[in-house]
Amino acid sequence: MNGFTRIPESRWLRSRDLKLEESSAPASFYTSQEQFELEREQVFRRAWLSVARVEELPNAGDFVNLDILTLKAKLILVRGDDGEVRGFHNSCAHRGVMVVQKEKGNAAQFRCPYHAWVYGTDGKLRTIPGADMFPDVKCGHDGLPPVHTGIWNGFIFVNFAKEPEESLEEFLGEAGVLFSDLPFEDYNHELRFPQPLATNWKHISNAFTEGYHLGFLHKNSLPFVFDRENPLTDYPTVRFMGRHSANITGANSKWQPTKPVMRFALETGFAADAELEPAGKKLMDHPAINPDRIDPIMEEAINIFPNTQIQVLRNGYLWYQYWPSGPNEMLWDVRLFLDRAPHSFRTEFAEASYVAASRDVLAEDSSMGELQQQGLISGGLERVKYGENEFMLRHFAQTLTNYIEGKV
Repeated sequence: MNGFTRIPESRWLRSRDLKLEESSAPASFYTSQEQFELEREQVFRRAWLSVARVEELPNAGDFVNLDILTLKAKLILVRGDDGEVRGFHNSCAHRGVMVVQKEKGNAAQFRCPYHAWVYGTDGKLRTIPGADMFPDVKCGHDGLPPVHTGIWNGFIFVNFAKEPEESLEEFLGEAGVLFSDLPFEDYNHELRFPQPLATNWKHISNAFTEGYHLGFLHKNSLPFVFDRENPLTDYPTVRFMGRHSANITGANSKWQPTKPVMRFALETGFAADAELEPAGKKLMDHPAINPDRIDPIMEEAINIFPNTQIQVLRNGYLWYQYWPSGPNEMLWDVRLFLDRAPHSFRTEFAEASYVAASRDVLAEDSSMGELQQQGLISGGLERVKYGENEFMLRHFAQTLTNYIEGKV
């Protein structure tokens, strides 16, 4: 199922059109410890995972200290003097102490607080007090345990396998080529909302690859999406690119803001993703986005297996990362990037209104994810059902299972 799937005007795409035959999955797919451990070891430890943006490390010596929750891994990303971005386990080569405690910063070197072993920004060991006590340890050779690192369109990816099965370029495949020059770097005003949730990570991921719930759960929070001509909010365009995919969410061309705050935010420009007039923004106008020129649309979402979604909006983009820590626990890391920071009281108020509205939507999805998991843990439902219009959920479940079984 590679390439572009065009939807004839006479109908919406359905699972049968894609020959996705699995119409259900066992509840244990979302609830069992065994399933989580398979996902952790066979997917998250093997796949390339997006973890940061290059704009976070603009200068030599800049570093970020990350907690990769799913793998219980402590990760340092640092830009070296040679300009290269490298990844390392945050673990001293001596006896394993975390070398870096700060969340981010700039350093010419890293010094272990326990026994003062010193490492360069290239991860190599520089000095050891009493080096003659360690005849088998060589400065300039031994160092911080490395993590494979790659960059795609400004996104920093890591791979925790000893030897990755494929390069980042091979992993991204057609999706990496198609979206390689989207100008994400032009959107540097970031707002971040990390959300720990008591649910399975796939519930939250699934919520953003089906439009079926939008007209019901988000009827009041996303009024500009619901359209009587498309009552189940089917996606007008979907593209499958191997394990990755992209989907467009349409909008209601007849919608007009009735609330003064929303109207104000629209006029000020911080809710431009809800605005239905052409916004002329570079991301949304890029030829790789909305190739059918569906009008109007709210967004196009790029889904990078296993746990990343990038939503291209009219005034920026959203970057979602789904990090499970167990079958019933996860961190949903939401990062919103806008094209400009507020520069006046008017724009500050408009941004705050926009963020509040966005959080309402996120809260609705979060609550459903937690209620869904509670219902499944109860044990009465043996299988969850996927509708014909929930073909992206089927595709993801199939891809995840195939990846675990080594078929992709």
